[in-house]
Amino acid sequence: RLHRAAMHALPLALLAFAPHVPQLRTPPNCRATVASAAASVAAEETAATASPEQNNPIFLDESAALAAAGFALQPPELIQLAKRFLVSKGGFGADAELLGDDFAFVGPVVGPLSKEEFLKAIGSVDVQKAFPDFSPQFYGFQVDPLEGNRVWYVARGRGTNTGPFPPFAPVPTGRSLVNPPQACSL
Repeated sequence: RLHRAAMHALPLALLAFAPHVPQLRTPPNCRATVASAAASVAAEETAATASPEQNNPIFLDESAALAAAGFALQPPELIQLAKRFLVSKGGFGADAELLGDDFAFVGPVVGPLSKEEFLKAIGSVDVQKAFPDFSPQFYGFQVDPLEGNRVWYVARGRGTNTGPFPPFAPVPTGRSLVNPPQACSL
């Protein structure tokens, strides 16, 4: 299959070595017809050379799914709300006013925690004191096309432990922390 793709590119590569051919001038009244025909040919060539992945039904058309679902909040607005939550309390999302009464924290190891349990747990850890240079490095925000009230993002995070971090490190270690990428959602 790679050979076939390379063969399609070969004629284009050969054009670079072709002697210069003067450009033909099209009369003004024919330009629209020529442009339309050229666009049609280009579209047919694109469809003919499209990779099998482009139209494969195993890949969700995210834009179409979001449009068909008709969620109350548009993706940019929902992403803005997610970022607002993450910024609260120094990047740890612990502002009680931004949490619904039915909030639940569910992690891979911890949880589910109710709103009260989450606020107590996150409030007992002073990450800013333990890692004053900590940067959560959030990126890749995207609304889930199948769950329109969920925003996915990636968190990496890095910092240096220069302050106490009980119960994990009651005495600063001076060690650097570099988290692997973690898929997170709100």
